[in-house]
Amino acid sequence: MTLNNLTVTKDPDGQSGILSIPLRSVDYLLCESEKKRMLVYVGDVIYYMMGTVKYWETAIANTGDYRFVKVDRNTLVNIVNIQILDTKYRKAYFGSNKKFGCEFAHHKFSEYEQIIKSFNKSVSVI
Repeated sequence: MTLNNLTVTKDPDGQSGILSIPLRSVDYLLCESEKKRMLVYVGDVIYYMMGTVKYWETAIANTGDYRFVKVDRNTLVNIVNIQILDTKYRKAYFGSNKKFGCEFAHHKFSEYEQIIKSFNKSVSVI
């Protein structure tokens, strides 16, 4: 498998310069539609890159064996990195302490839960 990276910045205005991070390390992407940029969540760090959720959904899907799912209109989640799936609050957590997580569209949560459990056998469902 080829190592694929995203080009990001540490701040929204690019003052910190450009960094390259592995796509597999990304927990989720959240689109700020009005600014046409993506917030890239890796653990407890947020990076920034330009583009729309549709653009990145298509680009990642055509990049290789990555499992990102669009769980609401502005969020793409790397289902392989999910450690806890909270069925009560309809959230995914990427660390065991439930500090960092993202919400799912409530009306399709059951569908997402099945997809996640089929690809990520180690996910804990609470």
